[in-house]
Amino acid sequence: MPLGASRLSLLAFQASVTAEATVIRKKVGLSAKEQVQVDTAQYKYGSSALFDGGTNDYILVDHTAQNIDYADDFTVEMWVRWTSLPSVFSMLATTSTRGDYLSLYNKSGTYTIAMAVSDGSTAYTQIRNLSITPATDTWYHIAAVKSSSSLKFYWDGAELTTDNGSAGSMSADKGLDGIQRIGDWAGGTSYAMNGHIDEFRLSKSVRYTVDNFIPKGPFVNDDDTQLLVHMDGKDTLTHFDDDNGAKAVEYRTDEDATNLQLAVPFDDANGVNDVSHLVTGTSQSSAGTVTQGTCSVVAGGSHYYSSYNSSLHNNNTGDSGLTYVPATAFGDASSASYTVELWARATDSTTNNNWALSSADSGSRWLFGINNGAFDSTSAFGTENDIGLGDSEWHHIAIVNDSGTRRLYIDGVQKTTTQSSPINGTWYSANTGFSTLHVGQFTSASVNEFRGNIQDLRVYNHAKYSGTDQTNPNFALPKSILKHSGKHVALTPTGTAKISEANSKINESSMRFVGDGGIIVEPTHPEDFIFPKAFTFECFFYVQQDTGSASNTIIANKQDGAATGTNDFFVLYRNHDNKLQVYCAGDMNVAAASGTLAQSTWHHVALVRDDSGNLSLFVNGTREQNVTGSNTVVGSLSRYKMGIGSMADGASNMLNNGSGTLTAYVDNVRVSDTNRYNPSSTTIVVPTAAPHATTDTQLLLDFNGISNSHFISTNNGMMQGRAARPRLVDNAYLNDATPKFGYQKVTLDGSGDYIEAYPDWDLANPWTLEFFFKTGSTGTQNLFGMTQSDASTASNSVFLRTNSGKVQVYTSTVGGGTWNGAVGVSTSASYSTTDWNHYALQWDGTDLKQFLNGGEESTTSHGTAVFDNEYYQNWFGGAFGSTAWFSGDLDEIRIHKSAVYSGSYTVPTTAHTNDANTVLLLHCEGALVDDDDLRYPTNPNVVFGGEIDTDQYKYGISSWYQDADYDGIKMSSEDAFDEIGRGEYTFEAWVRKDTDISGNMYVFNGNNQIGLFYNDTNNRFEYAADNDTTTRITGSTAISNNTWYHIALTRDSSGNVMMFLDGNQEGSTYADDRNWANNGEYLIAVSRDGDKSWRGHIDELRVSRTARYTSNFTAPTEQFVNDKNTLLLLHFDGSDGDTGNAIRDDVGVYK
Repeated sequence: MPLGASRLSLLAFQASVTAEATVIRKKVGLSAKEQVQVDTAQYKYGSSALFDGGTNDYILVDHTAQNIDYADDFTVEMWVRWTSLPSVFSMLATTSTRGDYLSLYNKSGTYTIAMAVSDGSTAYTQIRNLSITPATDTWYHIAAVKSSSSLKFYWDGAELTTDNGSAGSMSADKGLDGIQRIGDWAGGTSYAMNGHIDEFRLSKSVRYTVDNFIPKGPFVNDDDTQLLVHMDGKDTLTHFDDDNGAKAVEYRTDEDATNLQLAVPFDDANGVNDVSHLVTGTSQSSAGTVTQGTCSVVAGGSHYYSSYNSSLHNNNTGDSGLTYVPATAFGDASSASYTVELWARATDSTTNNNWALSSADSGSRWLFGINNGAFDSTSAFGTENDIGLGDSEWHHIAIVNDSGTRRLYIDGVQKTTTQSSPINGTWYSANTGFSTLHVGQFTSASVNEFRGNIQDLRVYNHAKYSGTDQTNPNFALPKSILKHSGKHVALTPTGTAKISEANSKINESSMRFVGDGGIIVEPTHPEDFIFPKAFTFECFFYVQQDTGSASNTIIANKQDGAATGTNDFFVLYRNHDNKLQVYCAGDMNVAAASGTLAQSTWHHVALVRDDSGNLSLFVNGTREQNVTGSNTVVGSLSRYKMGIGSMADGASNMLNNGSGTLTAYVDNVRVSDTNRYNPSSTTIVVPTAAPHATTDTQLLLDFNGISNSHFISTNNGMMQGRAARPRLVDNAYLNDATPKFGYQKVTLDGSGDYIEAYPDWDLANPWTLEFFFKTGSTGTQNLFGMTQSDASTASNSVFLRTNSGKVQVYTSTVGGGTWNGAVGVSTSASYSTTDWNHYALQWDGTDLKQFLNGGEESTTSHGTAVFDNEYYQNWFGGAFGSTAWFSGDLDEIRIHKSAVYSGSYTVPTTAHTNDANTVLLLHCEGALVDDDDLRYPTNPNVVFGGEIDTDQYKYGISSWYQDADYDGIKMSSEDAFDEIGRGEYTFEAWVRKDTDISGNMYVFNGNNQIGLFYNDTNNRFEYAADNDTTTRITGSTAISNNTWYHIALTRDSSGNVMMFLDGNQEGSTYADDRNWANNGEYLIAVSRDGDKSWRGHIDELRVSRTARYTSNFTAPTEQFVNDKNTLLLLHFDGSDGDTGNAIRDDVGVYK
């Protein structure tokens, strides 16, 4: 597995998520100059940087952020492709004062690679090679490596001979002071690169010591990396980014993107860099420059609307902030319109002259900040205005100039000069435009700086906000620039709320409420549950009617005991008349649906609002209530939790009415920040299949799980990243017979079975879809279809089928089944009907190409039209709206976010491996575990004693060690172990005893109901249950010290309890079908009373809800793996001496 690749570890199909480097350092700022831009047509990996050879074409690099000095060893490397070969090319340079460089130049007809390095003062040395013969339009890997007083060149992995080309000797104190330019020299004359550069890396180490190597794949960030530029991005963008090891950041499309000039989130991934081009998706070359002072981006203190946990921090006087100089200055008050907005939090609200914003260095300016304990705005607004924000809380500030009319907004409300009239009129001074904006400081000098935190700074070139209402918000507060990957929520079931397989609308189970309880839903980021405009709340519910007149909650954000507030919403089921009652932020005020709902029947309810304020309630597809002009924000910082089956407290207005005789169910809850249905319509189509997450999904609960469990997971297509949630449908199965690679394949019988997956596939950028298939038919069969996740009509965006022994492709850039790209384009070659075939379809941004068994078969021009990105559901072996199912075998399915093949190729001879660009990778082998079956981790809530030991272990890198009584681990009694003792189970672990004591030593103890322990009297393992005084199973093998043993205790469906040691049954089988469901804690390596602790090591501990062993077996030869029957899996891998922090349940996600 490549370094940093984060994978679902043991799924039948391994769906990829973004690779994550393990080392995070300060990001180095980069800025493209002149015509340098991203080029997706030519690249070594991903995309590259195009340099057209023009004067001063280069990437400017902040060399001060690189922690490297002249005496340090270094490796500087890159992939280079020249378009033409003039006299001199400079590939990199340091500061102009020293002029250090790495260049290729033509010396008397012979091409030479040369590098100049200095000692930072006067002496420098040029090292060169005089025998390079480069060609144009060819990728080369070039590396320069300094080790002490040696400097070597490597060309495509081969070491080049070098000589000293100028006065001075090479010594250990000569080197680089960081990189300042990529693609040009910094000494005055321009020697700009003409061609492409990809994968540029500067390292503070010697990466290569032998020749004959060529790096494979994109470089990765590690401890020695000082700068890493992948040159990846959208075609023609002029933004380049340093990969500092931080997780990839997603950007939210700005609601006013066309006017956005500057966007600085102040997150730990971007530092103080402008990301407006990423937010808007367009080049913002005229935005201007940003310069950081001595302030820093620090973790913590972020505001509620943040999708990250960092901000710009100024500590005290002398800690300077940020300076923004727009490329074109904003004019004076009569001609300029602009908006400056940010979030600010003052940590010192008493100091005078504590300025957050300043519009100039001298003369006429406007200021905003703290003055004598209150947020003030001077000069700009005529007087110092007490606006009462010296409370150490986060507030949104917007300063607007509307062609001379100035307005100030705090938290969306326009503020006043005297608190009786709005700040609205002429500016205090004639010149209120700006050519410089200071953030967190008074002027460029270090004086009167802001004490506190600043976040999400944005500048627009027009008046973004208007309005004079000083009571209600004039606008919805903007969401953060960054968006987090997936929606993270905490789900807390209360009372008897549990999963039930007895009744469901869709799939196999639903959420059952009997007697009391609900589900409290709390997002990690409250802004996910705040809806200023469009939204959809929907679910299925089922009530077995009871007498009474209570109104029982289906979904709500209302809190217990609170009056119905401005931002509240709820949907209630009324017992007394079998109708629905809805309240939505006062706009739909306790409105009752007209239709009567039948008992013991599933019903669909949807509350929908669009951006225009049309609000409707739909019940079973029919509109029951409708209002227009709904514009109240739903949800707030005090109303962002939700309740399912109860109010948001989990205890009031419960759906089951608090009655033990009333049973209610809820299924497929989905919350979206868009109107999924048209509220102006009188009817909608009720979903007939399980909904799936899209980019607009804020919450999705499908309640798929095991009866009587609390395992509720948000089905948002992510579990530690975005997973594809693959599954086999109908009769599709894993087959051991003759797979292409590995030990299994997927076999489909042509009767409606297929593989379903939901990869995070960005169709707007180059991609490759490839797989192996085998079929004996030459007729029409569907190989692949991609459709909308909730499509009600046939609408495939990409569709593949076999026809007359060839493969045909259909594509659409608009969806809806309208083919406007490749329309039935067939491969020229026929596929084999007796052997495996490799097929690949790829789009390079312009052309769609088919490949069959390594040969390039067809090319269809798509121009620059992108595919419809609202298509998510992938069917392998089938297609939506067609019954021509595939009969045959599939193996090694991959979707890659690049154009992998440039022409005919050798068919892969081994299984694919995951990398940073892998979107989906299905090996079609292993345990059948869908992402839905992954558990939340069951981690210990008490560690009495013990520690990680890296000197002794069975598998992995370490084990758990205990050496005294009262050492041990207590696991939570809820969720994971709730069903243990009701039916089948397996407890197993590797154990190693290192001493003898007087008394027993426990391995497992389920509140003394299920006990597995070592008896020192007979030197054997024993089993007892329910506080029995009589041992039920006694082992037959004597246990030695300092020896690893595999111990397992199982019970099958007939109640047969068996104990195994190293795969062999110990003692006799004990018949016990009693219900030992735990009502206390489960203990590992300790008794209920805290004594009888295990003395020695334990490794690879697993608890399962099935009898894994019913007869003698071979003891496991490697680490256990998570599957759908795993309830707890502890590898005990960690750092030596670590205690409870190292005990982590492996839920099936590679960390």
